Amino acid sequence: MPLIEQLVQLFRPADPPPDDPQAYREALVDLLVWTMFVDRHLALAEQELIDAVTEDMEWTSMTPLGEFLQESSARARAVIDGEPAAAHGYLVTIGKRLHNPKDRKRVYEVCQELVNSDGKLRQEEIQHLRAIAKTFDL
Repeated sequence: MPLIEQLVQLFRPADPPPDDPQAYREALVDLLVWTMFVDRHLALAEQELIDAVTEDMEWTSMTPLGEFLQESSARARAVIDGEPAAAHGYLVTIGKRLHNPKDRKRVYEVCQELVNSDGKLRQEEIQHLRAIAKTFDL
């Protein structure tokens, strides 16, 4: 199945946990945006993947998606520029919103695709993926 179809399936209403699907979608966006920023290099291919995922999302927040993406970008930059403990705490917070092991694994796989989309796997991206895998018990 093509990556874009996999990404779209992540955000179908039946996929999120039933208790708070919007929190689930927000966690996915936060993790994907952070993953895009982690190497401090924004590639067009990475942005296009984020755009493809978010355009098919059923966004139900009072905060418009565009505004949430801006806030998520600010959070990602703050974590990248902060202490390692802050990054771990942010990842734990995201993980709590992705409490289904199957969903955590799928999101991890999408993050892998995202870091590989620009054709350059950097050390920061490798470390980020390792941290996700460890925190998500993958």
